[in-house]
Amino acid sequence: MAVEQQKCEQLYEEKTFRNHEGRHVVSSPFKAPPSGIDSGASRYIATRQFDRSESSLGEKPPLSKAKPKNARQMR
Repeated sequence: MAVEQQKCEQLYEEKTFRNHEGRHVVSSPFKAPPSGIDSGASRYIATRQFDRSESSLGEKPPLSKAKPKNARQMR
């Protein structure tokens, strides 16, 4: 058996099980979020840029009508 195939088999064994109804349940093999990265600064910068865009749209009425109504909910 090839190394890649062995890894696939191992992942399947670790991530797949049957629940009480007999259904197969597979958890996604996503990597854990990287440690040591502070996303607070980039969020602050993105929020400031979003606010500037909002104020710019307020100065241009035709554009402000084109923006999505739920843009504030994206924050």
